[in-house]
Parts: sequence; structure tokens; C-alpha cells
Amino acid sequence: MTSKQRKTMMEKITKHGNQLLQQFGGDNPPISDPVKLCKKLRRLENKLSVLHCENCNEGVPYDVLDRESDKATAIICGLLPELPEHAIHINRDPRGYALKIDDEYMRSSVIGMFNPRGICMDFGGYGILAPDFTPDN
Repeated sequence: MTSKQRKTMMEKITKHGNQLLQQFGGDNPPISDPVKLCKKLRRLENKLSVLHCENCNEGVPYDVLDRESDKATAIICGLLPELPEHAIHINRDPRGYALKIDDEYMRSSVIGMFNPRGICMDFGGYGILAPDFTPDN
């Protein structure tokens, strides 16, 4: 990765973290640094993504998936106290992001394709909590 690519990536991470904190952080978020917030969410995203992929390949028991999803939801609620628990969507399809904001919740503030929250979204209208901003080479 070049220094220009790294700089661009860090700008995107910072912007995304600031948007999450602005929308869902509340008055006193537990992590106020946008980069640290994004890194914490990204680690959680990677953990769940690996687990969901293993479930498809090896058949991880659903009680394990449920337990880990509940843990992830609790962590997200702790990091972003203004994001309602019912708006957190754990996607178990390993082909997409695992940590999302429910599409109906996103639609409540999205007019057409305009996204006033500024949160990264997928084509289904779900908000993406921990997008991968690593540049393609």
C-alpha cells in the first residue's frame, strides 16, 4: 500500500467513525476516537465473518452463532449507545458484511438514494457498521 493509499484509507475510516459517533455516539461515547471505534468494529466484523464462513463450510452449531451474535450486539450497543438494539442486524451470509444497520431503520432517514446520515450502505439499503476501506491493488 502506498502512502497516498494509506492516507486516503485513513481519511475514509476517520470520516466513517465520525459519522457513526455523530449519529449514534450520544453525549459521552465510550470511545470518542473515530479510528479506534472503527478498528474495534472491524475486529468484531472479522470475527463474525470468519464464524459465519465456518458455519457454511463446517456447520458451526447455531447456538454458538446465536451466542456470538448476542455478544456482538451488546458490544455495539455499548459502543454506540444511540443506535437502538432492534436496528442492529447481524447478517449470517458470509458473502457480505456481518454487522449492519437494519434496512427499515436506515430507510426511516433515507430519501430515495440520498443518505442524510452519511453512513455506508449496501445495495439492499442496510447500513454497514464496519466497512473495509483497504484499497484494491
